[in-house]
Amino acid sequence: MFKPKLIACLIFPDSIPVSSPFTQMKRLGLVMVTGSILLWGTPSPGQLAGPSREVTLDDVIEIALAKSPELLAAKYEAEAAAKGHEAARGRNWPFAEIFGDYQYSGPDKENKTRLFSNIGRMPQLAPTARGTGQFDNSVYAAGLRVTYPLYVGGRIVADIEASRVLTLLTREQVVQTADELIFNLSNTFYNALRFQNDVKATEANVTALEEAQKNMRSHVEVGRAARVDLLKVNTRLAAVKQELTQVRNKVELAYVILKTLMGLDLTEPFSVKAKGALGHEAVTLDLAEDLREAESRRPALQASRRAVEAQEQRVQIAKGAHLPSIALRMQYVGGGGAESGGRSLQDFTAGMSISVPVFTGGQLTAHVAQEEAKLSKARADFNKSRLDVQREVQTAHLDISDSEERIATAQAALEDARETLRIEQLKTEVGRGIIENLLDAQAAELQAETNYTRALADYNTALVARRKAIGRIR
Repeated sequence: MFKPKLIACLIFPDSIPVSSPFTQMKRLGLVMVTGSILLWGTPSPGQLAGPSREVTLDDVIEIALAKSPELLAAKYEAEAAAKGHEAARGRNWPFAEIFGDYQYSGPDKENKTRLFSNIGRMPQLAPTARGTGQFDNSVYAAGLRVTYPLYVGGRIVADIEASRVLTLLTREQVVQTADELIFNLSNTFYNALRFQNDVKATEANVTALEEAQKNMRSHVEVGRAARVDLLKVNTRLAAVKQELTQVRNKVELAYVILKTLMGLDLTEPFSVKAKGALGHEAVTLDLAEDLREAESRRPALQASRRAVEAQEQRVQIAKGAHLPSIALRMQYVGGGGAESGGRSLQDFTAGMSISVPVFTGGQLTAHVAQEEAKLSKARADFNKSRLDVQREVQTAHLDISDSEERIATAQAALEDARETLRIEQLKTEVGRGIIENLLDAQAAELQAETNYTRALADYNTALVARRKAIGRIR
């Protein structure tokens, strides 16, 4: 602990007497040390907020959309596809390159008098003459080469279109990944709320059993109840406490899953607690309208449709390999000999090259057949995705209707169970009840409470599933 006088000096350094430059230096050093101590000891805003935080579903979704590794990976894949489209578009432009070469021939006369062979992509150069039959040992050259594809059987256009469609496909996959993430977050969040309600109901049941245990013990002491009744209450209380531990573990597990989906490391000193209530929002369902909307909005279906379009372009690329390729080539090169007296060389060439595949061992034909088979598969996958989307929409409708009926039934059962429990508790308090009836009533009330909260959680999850199925989860 700091002494009061020292603390005053640390906070108010002007209170330190100034008698010499050395003293001033000591005061300055003390101030610097004080600032470091105060800054080091000041908690960050996150530390002031504490390690636990109550979050709503919107908070959870917002954090997950910013930090989820799966969603970030999908976004990077879409970015890579966009760059691939830019690269494909670049093939429509001329390709220009600057090149340089160096060539050395041996010192013997035969090497000096022969025509120089090309090195790499270096064009054939005339020798630098220093006299009749004399050539330089070393030749260097540098130039500019330009190539422009005039016709390649439509492969460049098809490749550009395929890369464009692939970019759209990956963007649809980003939306699909986000939709799946939001649905999983919502489902986990509602389960967390459900388990929290179950914990409260079980704790209330434990409290009621402890009160019953207390009353039964007093009745046993005065001879108004048999000891076996007290043992039955004790057994039931122990069982409910075990149930309470299990439900609390379910809550913690839901928080772990929620934290993982949000992209938060489990080792971080940060925990989440679901904040909110399980409501019952009435909706009007129109299956035909939802099916039409899902057909036009569902990201998974749009991505599957894009996959078919991209594969159609790949078929065109494969077929284009059978057609001639025509390219315009231009080249300027300058160079000279390394020996003294060598004259410089300059050369400009322009021309057109044509390539026609005549025999490839059946490779091109097989490649076309392979891409056409992939196209058939992509179309089959699209039809499957379409049927899956229709099934999900109809399943969501059925789940909503089922959950609504379960909510009404569970609510009525919960009211009856609470009234039955109240009557049995009153009968037990006056010593006219049967302990088995009380225990059964308490068990029935807890089960009814659990069924009701589960029906509410399932209903809210079904609503999210419907919005996801028709492409409107966000």
